[in-house]
Amino acid sequence: MSRQSSTPGPRRGVTIASRSVTRSSPQAPERQPSKLKRVATASAGAARIRRSTLFDENWDGNSDEDEPEDPEVRAKKDKIMKIMEDFVGENAGKPAAKIASVKLLASMGEEAVHCLQTAMGDSDWEVRQAAAQCIPGMAPRAAVACIPALVGMFGDPIWSVGRAASAAFKDLGQAALPYAEMVAARLGDRERHVRLVALRLVADLGLEQYLEQVLEMAEDGDPGIRMEVLRALQILDPTGTEHPEPVVEALHDEHPDVRQQALATMASWGPSVVEHAEDVAEALADPAPEVRKAAMALMREMGEATVQCAEDLVQALVDPEWDVRSSALQAMSRFPPEALAGVLPAIGGMLSDPRRYVRQAALHLLAQAGELPGEVLGLAGSCRGSC
Repeated sequence: MSRQSSTPGPRRGVTIASRSVTRSSPQAPERQPSKLKRVATASAGAARIRRSTLFDENWDGNSDEDEPEDPEVRAKKDKIMKIMEDFVGENAGKPAAKIASVKLLASMGEEAVHCLQTAMGDSDWEVRQAAAQCIPGMAPRAAVACIPALVGMFGDPIWSVGRAASAAFKDLGQAALPYAEMVAARLGDRERHVRLVALRLVADLGLEQYLEQVLEMAEDGDPGIRMEVLRALQILDPTGTEHPEPVVEALHDEHPDVRQQALATMASWGPSVVEHAEDVAEALADPAPEVRKAAMALMREMGEATVQCAEDLVQALVDPEWDVRSSALQAMSRFPPEALAGVLPAIGGMLSDPRRYVRQAALHLLAQAGELPGEVLGLAGSCRGSC
């Protein structure tokens, strides 16, 4: 005898998907849901995780049990389903198990892209990092499909995860270039580490079309960003002929590391750096020893162009750092004879320097000028003093 249900009908405006109910045959045991489905639907109101949620981002919630599918594709998806159990099953709290699953997913091709993107948002940072590192090794189309998610990982709160994502983007090479605009958009991010990652990528990929945006970052309030801008300019403007101003201005930055990096960038300019010899000479009086050493190393590479900075080099002979004094003498060795004659008194005074290396450099220079016979150079080794 049938009993009429007392359950009220659906309210207007609410659609309920119909469900057909059949009694199972005693000969056909009831189909048991997978472990993944059981865990996902264990709590009331939980969203049902089904095959379509893993393989189709546009899943509408309808059943896909009866959809025709190629047997090989279905078998592959079954394998992916089993792998994904590690993300919701008893291994959900074990990063090592999930990382192993991520590596398997990366080898499964396009069908596993959505699942791998799920791993890229995992609660465990080690899993997110492993997922990013796997992207370059995927099949090309599958890897490209993950690029937007990679860019989104630049802002991960764990710095190493963002770095892994940027390294993966870089490793994708030409395949990633159509997404360069997404990277450039992060140059203005409010998070310092995101700006840094984006800036390095723009430089490493040689994205000269974003040079103006890079130049704007030379005024960034973070010294690390300003240093990275100078490094980027070594790639985007290698000769310093198009935009030397930000680099020269950085010689007067409040942070010594930025000033030192400015000199390193100028050192990469090649012959064109001689046009800025006087700017480099000013750095010889910098209060930071490392900056003065970098400036002197650059002066040594300028050849006869250092003649115009002779007075600055003479002042450097009394620098408290012995290697700065020694380098100043080596820079003077590039002077033509008439210019060298003008600084001989200052060079002669260095024969009493407490450092043997400085005395040796002075002796060599005097011999070069013809002021001492070559045999007196042997005295340098017998001069007493520290090395």
